[in-house]
Amino acid sequence: MGILNIKKLSSLVLLLCLVLASQLAHAGLFEDEDARKAILDLRLKESSLSKRVESLEKSLEDVNLQNSQLRRSLFVLQNQIDEQMKQAQLLQGTNEKLIRDVSELLKRQNESSAVVERKLAEVDQRVSQFEPIKIQMDGMELMVDPKDKKDFDVAMTAFRAADFNKAERGFTTLVNNSTNSPLMPHFYYWLANAQYATGNFKESAQNYKQMLARASNHPKAAEAMFGLANCLQELKDTKAVKKVLQDLIKNYPDSDLVNNAKNRLKNMK
Repeated sequence: MGILNIKKLSSLVLLLCLVLASQLAHAGLFEDEDARKAILDLRLKESSLSKRVESLEKSLEDVNLQNSQLRRSLFVLQNQIDEQMKQAQLLQGTNEKLIRDVSELLKRQNESSAVVERKLAEVDQRVSQFEPIKIQMDGMELMVDPKDKKDFDVAMTAFRAADFNKAERGFTTLVNNSTNSPLMPHFYYWLANAQYATGNFKESAQNYKQMLARASNHPKAAEAMFGLANCLQELKDTKAVKKVLQDLIKNYPDSDLVNNAKNRLKNMK
């Protein structure tokens, strides 16, 4: 009984072991299948990951290449900018020097212009002393030497002040030194008047004649002829006086002195 039970028990244990082994084998089989599937999945994922890594690596290489090209471009651009800056600095320096040179040139030009203008003004002043000036005298418009006009005014001032000797000297100088002056008839006329005032009747008569010979149509011609008659009267040349008065009446009928000439002729008969 005891042995039989042990056999049964052994058989039962063996059976249990077989069942367990079978289950274990079956479980192991399933476990191996899952492991294979897991390994395949891992391999697929690894392959996909490898491709992605390769893609990323390629993209990274492209980016690195682009960055490298960009850096080279930036380097070239920076060199160009540096070169442009150098040229700009050189140009600025050149412009500043040019501005200084132009400023100095303008300064010298202005100084030279000022000197030239001053010299021209001096020349103009000297030339103006000799250039004819326009004057109005006895109803006539004349272009005369400014020095002649000045000396004439000085002599006339002396005449009006009754300084006849000084006036005579002044008009004599003008007659001798300004032979081409348009004022020459005036010089002779007033010289003759000054000489008449000083009692130098003979020379006064000669200068009245000179005045009439040069400008018989002068506004003062009738007065000069009347003055000549006065000189001849002082020289006691009655015949000549009559002739001069008759010529005055004949040649200058519109003169205010015609009546005086007629009255003197009437009184001389």
